[in-house]
Amino acid sequence: MGGKHKKAGIVCGECHEEGLLKGKVTTANCIKCHISYSKLIEQTKKIIPNPHDSHVVNLECVACHHSHKPSEDYCGECHNFGFKVP
Repeated sequence: MGGKHKKAGIVCGECHEEGLLKGKVTTANCIKCHISYSKLIEQTKKIIPNPHDSHVVNLECVACHHSHKPSEDYCGECHNFGFKVP
């Protein structure tokens, strides 16, 4: 995700409120740009099953999406959906 954010002109402090490489990135930080979790569900509705319309309640974005290491398929811990996580 770090590369995608960098290409979009997003600087570290927009996600890390305490500055470069400090401060945990939370779903609240992500939602500032990505509008709402409902919007994410709508944007990924063509993916079956929809990774953002999960039975896991309050799953933080960082469970799958990482900026400083490869992202991972959190759902893959129990399921074999084959998600490719950006």
